[in-house]
Amino acid sequence: MGSPNAILRAEVGGTVILRTGRRIPGVIPSPGSAPHQRGPDGGRRRLRGKGVARGAGDDEVAFRTERISRSICREVAEFSFVHAARTRARVFGGPKYTVSPVYEGLLKEEMDAAARRHPDVEYEPQLIDATYALLLNQGGDSLVIPTLNRDGDCMSDLVLGLFGSIAGAESVLIGFTGSSLTRAS
Repeated sequence: MGSPNAILRAEVGGTVILRTGRRIPGVIPSPGSAPHQRGPDGGRRRLRGKGVARGAGDDEVAFRTERISRSICREVAEFSFVHAARTRARVFGGPKYTVSPVYEGLLKEEMDAAARRHPDVEYEPQLIDATYALLLNQGGDSLVIPTLNRDGDCMSDLVLGLFGSIAGAESVLIGFTGSSLTRAS
């Protein structure tokens, strides 16, 4: 049957998943933590990796290929800055482009370009692993944290865990169809 989430994303042409972490009344968050807006996520239907294994036993090796388009990276980046401006948040974090300069570098390039188009929005790029660590020291500010697919899954669980439960998440799937993101979002 496949993933119901992937089927829904394919049907609506969703490329951005916005999840907002909010504190749950009565749940004491981790020290120094504050609500974070995690997302957007690059849309799994276009990011799903293909894997293959070769060999056997200790000589078995596995390979993975993933695909992402510049247009999706641009949508994620532009939405991040538009959403941050709307919610008076800071765009914080980013992909691990030092290890994957081509694949994750596309999102980094588009994030930097969006930052130039939106100079009024504070932009603090960090590698994703540094973002995880730095979240424990962030307090009080709303953050928009753009991620690629798997990083977004981990980020949601981490951020929402800081506030007591992943049940406190709001999730919105957004697709754009040829109109400008500022009008569509």
